[in-house]
Amino acid sequence: MPAPKSPASGASRRTVLGALLALGASAAQAAQTEAVAPPDYVPLGPTPPEILPGDFEVPALAGGDLRLSQVAGPALLVHFFATWCVYCRSTMRQLQVLKRDLGTDIGIVALSVGEPAVRVERYLHGFDPGFAIGVDRAQQVSRGWRVWQIPTHVVLDRALRPRLYAQGIVDWQSAETRAALKSLATSG
Repeated sequence: MPAPKSPASGASRRTVLGALLALGASAAQAAQTEAVAPPDYVPLGPTPPEILPGDFEVPALAGGDLRLSQVAGPALLVHFFATWCVYCRSTMRQLQVLKRDLGTDIGIVALSVGEPAVRVERYLHGFDPGFAIGVDRAQQVSRGWRVWQIPTHVVLDRALRPRLYAQGIVDWQSAETRAALKSLATSG
């Protein structure tokens, strides 16, 4: 017959178990906090000389073809994204608001890089950004434009000349970013 346990050993086990559970919950909360931490935003700056944009035609997610030169706006933002990009989904929502707010002052094209259309459709399921989505499955456009990081943003003038550029996450709602876009749109 086993010896009876003392009340102190039961309390000690409960204390240790409670401490371990608290430690686990604390670690889980810290990990969750890190996962939703706000991004470090990068500013729009001048376009590096190695970025060589040009007109392109790619399959449009909505069907048919998407030609860059047919997108209207005195300023034209090309957003290179991928479905695996953690911040690209929130960027799409910011671009949706930007397009709504700036209207005809800006044209926006989002290009999915290196992914099949079906994956992009699943990624955007139920979300209509209000601007054109193209599929650069073979990465011809992104390579031709020398885009090596996702997300990358290139802002062009009416003549499709590169004027502003950023690699990383841009705060499209900031007053500084919007002022730069409006200035470009009005400078013609």
